[in-house]
Amino acid sequence: MKIIITILAFVCIATGNIYAQTDAFEKADLNKDGYISRDEYDAAVNSKFKEYDVNKDGVIDKQEFNTAKDPKAAIEYEFMDRDKDGKLNMDEFKAGATDRYNMYDQNRDNLLSDPEYRGDIGFPILKLYF
Repeated sequence: MKIIITILAFVCIATGNIYAQTDAFEKADLNKDGYISRDEYDAAVNSKFKEYDVNKDGVIDKQEFNTAKDPKAAIEYEFMDRDKDGKLNMDEFKAGATDRYNMYDQNRDNLLSDPEYRGDIGFPILKLYF
């Protein structure tokens, strides 16, 4: 019985991750063409910055970015914090997002496709931006 419950819990968690990926991609794809353009990406990144900035002080600190609980978030935070002051302003967040967009747009068509977004390398990082 415990094995069945464990398996069901794992299936629910795995399914939840799949749906979270789909929701974020579909939400960012405003014109529903199956791609995330630069403009759509920028809009999603702006929205995500506001979501992270819980106290509305115009910067994201490490606690707001959840670096203590997510090792990938901690690494990405350090990547974005260009001036190494321990805070991310909108310019730093956007610069990091732009770098990642360029990195994961594998065919250089200025569009993020569903496979580029969901890739094993792309998703763990891109989820932090939208």
